[in-house]
Amino acid sequence: MKKGAYCAYCGKEATTRDHVPPISFFPRPRTSELITVPCCTSCNEAFGFDDEYVKTIIAIRDDIGSHPQGMKLVESVFRALGRKEAKGFQEHISQSLKRAEIKSESGLFLGYRDIHTIDKNRLTSFVTRMARGLFFYVFGQQIPSDYILTPAPFLDWNLETLKTLASLIEKNNIQEIGEGVFRFGWTEAPDSPMSSLWYMDFFRAVPFGAIIRDSNAPINNSGTTV
Repeated sequence: MKKGAYCAYCGKEATTRDHVPPISFFPRPRTSELITVPCCTSCNEAFGFDDEYVKTIIAIRDDIGSHPQGMKLVESVFRALGRKEAKGFQEHISQSLKRAEIKSESGLFLGYRDIHTIDKNRLTSFVTRMARGLFFYVFGQQIPSDYILTPAPFLDWNLETLKTLASLIEKNNIQEIGEGVFRFGWTEAPDSPMSSLWYMDFFRAVPFGAIIRDSNAPINNSGTTV
């Protein structure tokens, strides 16, 4: 670690590097172009459970199996859950499943399936860490102390914000890592340096987002700075 480097998350002296997103999300053989940022040992170790949790809930979704790399992740996650030492985590995931009816758009009953109840606090923590890490990677510094980070784990934003995201993608300001395992992009507010809207997804199927804005700048109806 370069002398004088500081943690992208807490600002303490960096002793290692953190992968953004976590290296375990990328099936082997892994690309050599993974993003890393300086990190202290305390922050790095604190991310472990959230990383495993989010990786698992992504792997048990129905919509990533069609992606070649997604299928590899599914296989590795289920192999890991089958290990004896993963019994506690396996029980944690199992307890969050509930039986639910599945119906067609017209209301026709199609059967039952297990639905996972998401721990939104863990998911939000993961997205916050991702946004902080990517911000450091792009701007070369921590998010300023007077800026506000608003994570959006499910992209539950209003129409104008979604239009901004669509425009972001159309402009090809999206970086792809690991054959589509992870993509991210951002757009900055014209009159507020580093105030930015971020888009991320895994396997082109699991989207997340974040707004990072200057707390002193006014915001418009879409939730972004003007």
